[in-house]
Amino acid sequence: MSVVQFRTDLKKYIEDWCATNGQHFANSKSRGSAFEDFVFETLVSRFEFDGASIDENVFRSNERSFDIILPPSGNCDYFIVCQCEMGNTGRKSNDKLSLDKMVDWFKRLTDLMADDWISNQYFQPELKNYLFDLKDHIDKFKHVKWLYVTNKRKHEKSALELSTIRRSLNYDQLYPSVETRIFALEELTELYIETKKIETAVPEQIIFQHGEGKGVYDRAGHPFFVGLISAAVVTDWYKAHKESLFNQNIRTLLTKNRINTDMAQTIKTQPKDFRHFNNGVSAICEKLDYDKNTRTITAQKFNVINGAQTVGTLFEGRHEGTIQDVEVLIRITQVKYSSSLSSDITKFNNTQNAVMAPDFRSNDPIQIWLENEFQNYSYPKHFHKIVYRRKRPFARGRNNELALNLTELAKIRRTYLTSSAEQNGNPNDIWKSKQDGGCYELVFPDSGILDHKEFVYFNFIHAIYRRLVERLDAEKKSKGEKRKSLTRMALLGVEAFHQFWKGYSTDFENYEEIENGKSSADQVFEKFWRSFFRELEKIYDREIVNGNTTAYSFVRSKQFTAEVIKNSLDLYETARDFNKSDN
Repeated sequence: MSVVQFRTDLKKYIEDWCATNGQHFANSKSRGSAFEDFVFETLVSRFEFDGASIDENVFRSNERSFDIILPPSGNCDYFIVCQCEMGNTGRKSNDKLSLDKMVDWFKRLTDLMADDWISNQYFQPELKNYLFDLKDHIDKFKHVKWLYVTNKRKHEKSALELSTIRRSLNYDQLYPSVETRIFALEELTELYIETKKIETAVPEQIIFQHGEGKGVYDRAGHPFFVGLISAAVVTDWYKAHKESLFNQNIRTLLTKNRINTDMAQTIKTQPKDFRHFNNGVSAICEKLDYDKNTRTITAQKFNVINGAQTVGTLFEGRHEGTIQDVEVLIRITQVKYSSSLSSDITKFNNTQNAVMAPDFRSNDPIQIWLENEFQNYSYPKHFHKIVYRRKRPFARGRNNELALNLTELAKIRRTYLTSSAEQNGNPNDIWKSKQDGGCYELVFPDSGILDHKEFVYFNFIHAIYRRLVERLDAEKKSKGEKRKSLTRMALLGVEAFHQFWKGYSTDFENYEEIENGKSSADQVFEKFWRSFFRELEKIYDREIVNGNTTAYSFVRSKQFTAEVIKNSLDLYETARDFNKSDN
């Protein structure tokens, strides 16, 4: 792939992004946001970061140029930190990266490592937490990729300037684990090619037959075949050629997630309907021949560009007794791999926004029910009215309204139904069904509604959660660098309060009114807070401030979170018993 072709692909990505998100291509800010998403997707695909999402890892608000942060996950034990600079999208543009911006970005590392710098910046809370973890990562000499990514060409002085920065600021001595690198146009093109596997080998020849009356061949222009073939044909392809079948597919999924459980279930229970439920397989080849008499297709240099998971699921289900009844839709186009049409076909067969796991759940019956229930619920005067946002982008509430999105609701509810350690440790499990090892049905029941008492209780806990966030943030600001990660303890606070309320709600005469929102929960919260924060502070200092663990690990530890909860409840009970005996 040439630089010119890469620029064409990038421009089409940005045009599609703008059209999908209702933005104007002519707006430089919109193009910049699209470029950030493109870079995010490329980095995640290339370096295999599990669980990353645009919502959580891309920061739009000029946050001191921290555009993308990818924390360690999956097989990656390092951070990636990235600034993006979007240039002209023209095929022959010769603009060069901004030397001043690049220099400022690589000097930003010294800012990050300075005492109190992070605390004194007005960052988004989630970004601030990431930066504290990043600093801790660097302090422990763990690997970090500090990147400057642009579609502009390199400046002739860029390499020299970067070398000068590293030498003058003593990076090799102070931060030997930090890899600083520039991905300008040429390097970004190479990264893109590597990610998409455009130049790897493909099967030389595929030969198969279709059933009578189940295929159409058109030789005009670019020869084209579309039809239904047996699942056995597809499984034979994979058996013979393995992953080389997908070397032109920009979304090769087989090595990580071969099975789609819904697809597998269809094979078992509704094999004859598989062709109706599944989008099938799209492929390209460099030469396509068709023998009408034998209904035989011969495809030279054949490659699947969409449908990798379909092929993988069929292969894994090849021993099912029902597989013989499964037919698959297949579409093949003859085209030169080096042509722009090949790139277009591959791209448009795989064109999709960066779809987050919650997006697939946003139209579930219970999400629609929750939207209506929050809208119609009669809130007491001392409560903010909640507006439920089940679809991105999550707009803010108006006037006295509080916006609550489905992700926030899910994490709060899962926390008190299971534990904060489980939620912090495996956040994406919320969106997986039980059969896939997740807990979606626990958080959002199959019935499509929450019991009224459960709904009211969530509103009560949500109000407590907001108080926890406010109080933890105030403590963090008042106590400086040592307490920099206190806001990460909010879900731990939810779990602790839930246990507190289960055990001691009857200590409060009007507890039913409090839980139903008819009386203020301030008195309850203050009594809980005194014991909770005292124990949290003690264990936080012992483990995090003293360097025994990080905040990232602390909130995921069942040992530490259970210790905080148990000690805080014990402390409350001791104080309560003392007050009773004193009276």
